[in-house]
Amino acid sequence: MSGLRLRRMIRKEFIQLRRDPSLVRMVFVAPILQLLVFGYAVSFDVNKLATAVCDVDQSAASRALIQRMEGSGYFSLRERTQSPKAIRGLVESRRAQVVLWVPRGFERDLLAGRRPQLQAIFDATDSNTAAVGAGYLSGVVEQFARGYADRRLQVVMRGLGGGVMTPETALRGVELRPRVWFNPELRSVNFMVPGVLATILMIVTSVMT
Repeated sequence: MSGLRLRRMIRKEFIQLRRDPSLVRMVFVAPILQLLVFGYAVSFDVNKLATAVCDVDQSAASRALIQRMEGSGYFSLRERTQSPKAIRGLVESRRAQVVLWVPRGFERDLLAGRRPQLQAIFDATDSNTAAVGAGYLSGVVEQFARGYADRRLQVVMRGLGGGVMTPETALRGVELRPRVWFNPELRSVNFMVPGVLATILMIVTSVMT
């Protein structure tokens, strides 16, 4: 009996939709438009940030760092300069959203085992983009430093006659590598669309009731 009542209720709703064209727009057209706008047009992904580099060191290490940053896909190198005084103008003129300053002595400090200094200047008029870009740049620099340290340790071990470094000849730190199963590329559209769809369905059904 309950199944018959449900079928009659559904039939009644479809009859009502045919009688009132405005309901058709509210039930079908508006949710589809909202899904497209909020799910695909609104994106929190940050790619190809306009980037400038002030490489005062002009060393092999600084060039390798810049190449790794550009190869990450998050930064698009637009300007190069060797004058720190030009950094302010690059940011204020909106020619660069991020400027990486590599001071003199960067490679020397790396070779000596000291922690070299870098400076990153972000255009924070869009705070979300600046925050995400800062996180990306931190990851790039961290990966570069880890790889550079490993290569230097390999060279030292060969110089000491130890051959290729193995876990038995050098202690390696524990490295955490998180793996994202769903949405491994962390694209915002992949988690925005299901959430927006559920919200729209909730709103539409409430209004229809």
